Amino acid sequence: MKRLYWLSLTCFLAIISCKKSNLSNNLAEDNGCVERIRVPVTAHSISAAEIIIADNLFLTNGIDNSRFRYSFYVNDSFQTLYSPYAKYDHKVVGVDQYVNGLRLFWGDMNYIFLDNKLNYRAGDPSSGTNLDTLPHLTTGQVRKLFLNDLEHFDHAGDKFKDSCFKAEFGYFNLGAGVSYAPENLVKAWKLIPKYTDPSWGEYPIAFYQDGDGKLISYNNGIQTFK
Repeated sequence: MKRLYWLSLTCFLAIISCKKSNLSNNLAEDNGCVERIRVPVTAHSISAAEIIIADNLFLTNGIDNSRFRYSFYVNDSFQTLYSPYAKYDHKVVGVDQYVNGLRLFWGDMNYIFLDNKLNYRAGDPSSGTNLDTLPHLTTGQVRKLFLNDLEHFDHAGDKFKDSCFKAEFGYFNLGAGVSYAPENLVKAWKLIPKYTDPSWGEYPIAFYQDGDGKLISYNNGIQTFK
């Protein structure tokens, strides 16, 4: 009986694995230009002097920053509007979170320090995941998905068909932005045109679940969720 049980379990897992594989294998590919980018946790977006300040802020406040990529830094003064009308040195450090060495999309947090002491944290630290770091979809498949949605949402498929895209593989928390929703990480892709105007932000931008290619979010200035 035990042998029969394990044989049945093995067959069941094989079928499930085959179905998952078929989901990605059935997706069409586009052979146009797409560059897979990797943004390491050490690729901070602030200056070297600001990195030193941020590192010291986290160190003196006992905060583990080993999985944080600094996205921005602001330093000014903060004046209270009530007695005794104290004035504080005000620092804000924005971070991207990383899990298993991959960026957690929509996992950014802001740390606010008054007189170099932590005053407030906006956002929640990730609990991590047992998911691996290997993608199932190819860059050609996610390029095709993005072209389809550019046409669907903006009627811009022809406009972008000869454009180059940037594709980044990471994780996405499907519970992000939902009140009291538990963290639910999935492997995901981020797609944007390679050449965008920084003053306008990263538009259009889309996120797809790895494996079945399901659209998570599309933003052309107006956020659309699936």
